Amino acid sequence: MTQRSVAEETESPFRAADSGECPEPRPDIVDPFGWYDRGEPILAHNLREFEALLRRSRAEFDAGHAAAAAVFAEAAALSAVSGACGLFGSAALDDILRAIGVRWVGAVGKPIPPSPGQRRRVLHVVTTAQEIGGMTRMIWRWVENDRSSVHSVVLTDQYGPVPPRLPATIASQGGSFTQLSGSSWQLIAKARQLRDAARSADLVVLHVGNRDVIPVLAFAESRDRPALAYLNHADHLFWLGASTWDAVISLRRSAYELCQARRGIARERNLLLPIPIAPLEHQTDRGTAKAKIGLEPGRLVLLSVARSLKYATIGEVSFADAHVPFLKAFPEATLVVLGAGDRPDWSDAMQATGGRILALPETAHTADYYDAADIYVDSFPFVSTTSMIEGALRGVPAVTRNPFSRQCAIFGCDVPGLDEHMVRCADLESYTEALSRLARDAALRNTLGETTRRSLLKMHSGPGWSERLTTIYETIFSLPAEARSQAPSHPLFAELDRFMPFIHGDDGDADKALIAVLDHFAPQDRLRLWGELVRRTPLSGTSVRQLARCWVPKTSRQWLASRLRPAVS
Repeated sequence: MTQRSVAEETESPFRAADSGECPEPRPDIVDPFGWYDRGEPILAHNLREFEALLRRSRAEFDAGHAAAAAVFAEAAALSAVSGACGLFGSAALDDILRAIGVRWVGAVGKPIPPSPGQRRRVLHVVTTAQEIGGMTRMIWRWVENDRSSVHSVVLTDQYGPVPPRLPATIASQGGSFTQLSGSSWQLIAKARQLRDAARSADLVVLHVGNRDVIPVLAFAESRDRPALAYLNHADHLFWLGASTWDAVISLRRSAYELCQARRGIARERNLLLPIPIAPLEHQTDRGTAKAKIGLEPGRLVLLSVARSLKYATIGEVSFADAHVPFLKAFPEATLVVLGAGDRPDWSDAMQATGGRILALPETAHTADYYDAADIYVDSFPFVSTTSMIEGALRGVPAVTRNPFSRQCAIFGCDVPGLDEHMVRCADLESYTEALSRLARDAALRNTLGETTRRSLLKMHSGPGWSERLTTIYETIFSLPAEARSQAPSHPLFAELDRFMPFIHGDDGDADKALIAVLDHFAPQDRLRLWGELVRRTPLSGTSVRQLARCWVPKTSRQWLASRLRPAVS
């Protein structure tokens, strides 16, 4: 029998080619990699996969199967995150989740009033707190910089150890730290726990994953609930709940603009807040730091820090290849890429530069690398704003590359305070020229680095940041309860969308999304779906492992992974 996907079994009537939603190419499109025409069929395929999962969620809801409907909705969201489909949000998907929440989770209930003179109560909801990445650090810095509130945290789906500084910071402010209990498949029960935890909050700030359905279920009923603000950290991808949140807080201008243009966020509910940061100083001088990471003190160090996926090779030019002309012209220079890991696709560039491109694994201990840097270079094709900020805070000049048009601003780096001073390049020629100019002129590096550092501190810390946060609080509490935002219902295959698969994901396969969330189904539903997927999934070592993992509890998988995986140093 021919194997068929869930999307093929529930074929969508929508066809991108004749929908009227895909604009004709415009003369102002900047398409440096030839993606525009190639992107359309990818988007159309991914959209069909998303819609197939959406229909299955609706069918389970109509049959009264709340838990299964919620997990199919989660799979639909994951499909749209993994494979761009012309949507940054879905009214239809949000409606299903809200209907589940209203019917099976219920209202938050009568809020617990604050004690006389009690500070504002802010509850931060987080899917998973991780040591590596900027989100967890942002939360504890928010708490440390906001003495006018008492902060608490709820984790909805924590895996792995919690970074110890987060609960310690919350405890020091008098707040509570909670992990939702129950098995991974008890989404409705977890939503009720979150709903109850919110009764003692004035404001809930959601730092949640793009596919995390628990908060949308928990706050579906609009009666008697605290104000809700969604922290738009994954600003370039699909996410849930636009019509549930009272406000959306973006961290950069392009994300703010995309919320209004493509997520349906009403202007008065669309807010902008710089990432809170702490002043950073060099712990050691550059020469000593270079020696500590194994380089000569006199070497010129170009540093980039990001996860491996942010250095995906586009076409025939990898991130390493882009630096070969510069490194050949400056034999005293070395490029250090922290987080790239093992990169066979960089081997030619490494050989061409005599081993002066160092691709190192991820680590939470980055201070010596930042201290050693003379120039910070942004990751490409996916920017890493937190790393850019951490380099610039040490007075290191920052250089970024963005070859796309204004329509694709979300692909670039545009952090408030950094945006005005970083060196922005549109092509490899100007990029090499900018690096060469900085390499030759130490005074220019120092001046630009110090100017950038001061600009960031003024906007992202101290009174400047606190005043902006106060304005955010006041705006949220003044918003009317009715007439919230509404996520768009129709996809759009515009320039941004057509380029998205090549940078942020081109595989929205419905079956892969289901396999990834199988352990969130109740055991009886999991067994039924497991049988379906086994029948139509081509068997390989990878697929067998993926299909088997749903029967192993997450805690056991974490324990086994911690024993098999080498420690991050």
